[in-house]
Amino acid sequence: MNNKFLSKLSQNLLENLNDDKYHDIIIEVGNDPNVKLFRSHMFILNCRSPYFQKILLTNEKKNDGTFTQIKLPNILPETFQIILKYIYGGSLSLEEYDDLNIIKILKAASEFNLEELIDFLQSFLIENKKNWMEQNFNIIHEMSFENDSLSDLQKFCTELKTNEPVKILKSPNFVSISEISLISIIQCNNLRISEVEVWDYVLKWGLAQNPELSSNPSNYTKENFIALKNTLQRCIPYIRFYNLSSNEFTNKVLPYKKIIPKEIYKDLLKYFLESGSKQSKPRTNNTSNINTKIVIPLNAAMKARIASQSTTLNVTRESEITSQSTTSNTAQESVVTSQSTTSNTAREPEVTSHSTTLNSSQEAEVPSQQTWEYEQSLRMIETPLVCTTKDIQSLYQEYEGSAEIYRQRVMNLAENYNKIRRCRSDGNSFYRAFAFAWFERILNSNDLSFCQSALNKFAATKTLLVSAGYDSFVYEDAYDIIERQIDGIVSKEHDEDMLLAMFQAEEISSYIVYYLRLVTAAYLKLYREEYEPFLEFELEMDQFCATFVEAMDQEADHLHAIALVNALNVPVEIGYMNGSDTMDCVSFREFYPNTIDNIFMPLILLYRPAHYDILYRRD
Repeated sequence: MNNKFLSKLSQNLLENLNDDKYHDIIIEVGNDPNVKLFRSHMFILNCRSPYFQKILLTNEKKNDGTFTQIKLPNILPETFQIILKYIYGGSLSLEEYDDLNIIKILKAASEFNLEELIDFLQSFLIENKKNWMEQNFNIIHEMSFENDSLSDLQKFCTELKTNEPVKILKSPNFVSISEISLISIIQCNNLRISEVEVWDYVLKWGLAQNPELSSNPSNYTKENFIALKNTLQRCIPYIRFYNLSSNEFTNKVLPYKKIIPKEIYKDLLKYFLESGSKQSKPRTNNTSNINTKIVIPLNAAMKARIASQSTTLNVTRESEITSQSTTSNTAQESVVTSQSTTSNTAREPEVTSHSTTLNSSQEAEVPSQQTWEYEQSLRMIETPLVCTTKDIQSLYQEYEGSAEIYRQRVMNLAENYNKIRRCRSDGNSFYRAFAFAWFERILNSNDLSFCQSALNKFAATKTLLVSAGYDSFVYEDAYDIIERQIDGIVSKEHDEDMLLAMFQAEEISSYIVYYLRLVTAAYLKLYREEYEPFLEFELEMDQFCATFVEAMDQEADHLHAIALVNALNVPVEIGYMNGSDTMDCVSFREFYPNTIDNIFMPLILLYRPAHYDILYRRD
């Protein structure tokens, strides 16, 4: 019965709202051009709203017959009409309003201190609109913390940031959140996404605050970098860069290195470039459903090819070291001689036999020397894919446990070379050392014609692969990625730090090795009649290429070097530290292409059992 009385009262009051006879106050709502006048009754407003109660106390009732007038410019007329109906009628149906309108109503209710309506609307949103609020966290968070009366929504936002912060990052309107909100999210320990994704979201937010900036930092001016740096300067300290993999650091962070504080950047370079290839690490241990590492996508064919090649006829490193440290393969020596006579009669490569007869003391020394070399090769497996340069004297220190003749070779080597760059001994070091030395040569050249020539040489390899019968899907991903890297080097978008970081990235480095192996195999297949007679075990060229050239983790030898040198028209000289002869200096062999480019000085590599390093001449 009481409810019926209240319903009737509500109806009667609403009727008075629409009756102009007894009103005594005019409320001007909105801003031009959207302004509307509402006629109301001070008594009802005073009873229902503490806000109006306070306003009316400061506006004495006029006795001259004019109406009291209040201006509310910061609220939409449509929203105020809904609020006024609630004030008069005491009820509100939300079925006819969309989510944004409900938010506007709640904001107005908070401004007018309508506590009953505030509690009702907060409960309604939390119980019925949770997903929508998560997707529009920026709106809810900003509104709730601007109004102390919205404590329930404040609690909702705090719990969401604490327990499920990733939902906020993935919301469509994420870029609209405040800097304080972003910082409070990225410093959470329980972000169930990889660190590189955190970095991506921070960049996305920063770019959204600077809409004039593109998403490609290679196009940025100095002023662009400064603008982005200023925007993100309080966010960057909360990025846990050490959780990134080497590849993620190379691809995602280095392009934006100019926005990172110098001290942080220097520490990061030291960490990623001198301590081996890093894997990405999550912020929590719960990573079963999380992709915590960015990987350059391999197509299915390439994945299968690399996987199968890595396990095909893996010749053990022990036997390789033994054979390489006793005698050089005569068939391979013949290949070098054949190459020099048939392809380049003008230039006769120096070939030194490794079959020198050993005296009794030297014969006794060889087994221990082989053991030492093998132990050294195992240590090299733990090094970064490509290291920073070291003084050549560091090589002398490595040979302190070896025979005196090797230390003498290092001393003689130091007369012409002052730096060495080590590469990991993983069966791929020749291709990796070759590529790095080549790219570095291009990077340091100021000769535009030389750089363009390098681009043309690389572009020609695609034709080489097609001619050798390779389908495009086998090599196109690798080609595209390497082409982008070379373009960046030629255009000077990459510097030495980025080049080194690029080779430290496992995925990019694997692409480079994989592609150069294909190029080497393609050249050998196209000129099989010239090289097939020198293959061991009566292997056919296709079988040799599949087993010892295309296969990952199979270290290169003379035949591989000859083929790659000619395919890319890049000369190489390789010094051999092998311990089977009595020479007190390193024996160098020249691998020069059929057509020699006089402006291209040869790359210098140093071979030690099971791996290749890069040498640098003294100035």
